[in-house]
Amino acid sequence: MPTCFLVLARFFLRVDGEIAHICAAPRWLTSGLFFVVCLGVVFRMLDTRLFHDFSKTFVLRDLTVREEKYDTVYQVLMSVTLYCNTVE
Repeated sequence: MPTCFLVLARFFLRVDGEIAHICAAPRWLTSGLFFVVCLGVVFRMLDTRLFHDFSKTFVLRDLTVREEKYDTVYQVLMSVTLYCNTVE
């Protein structure tokens, strides 16, 4: 018979600002290459944890909210990627 339960829930939200499309076409390609630049994008993540021990009369709830701009997340990902590629 179970004595407790733990619930983990995550809500991920991406809020977009302006989107600017930049088009570049090298001479040797007939179709252009399209790049999308995201301006003003924000990521938000809400983590909720619920824990209940059946021998107790209360439920523990932990709520964590994280928010970061796209540029910061991109820089961190690129630095990790470059670091992983340089390790031999």
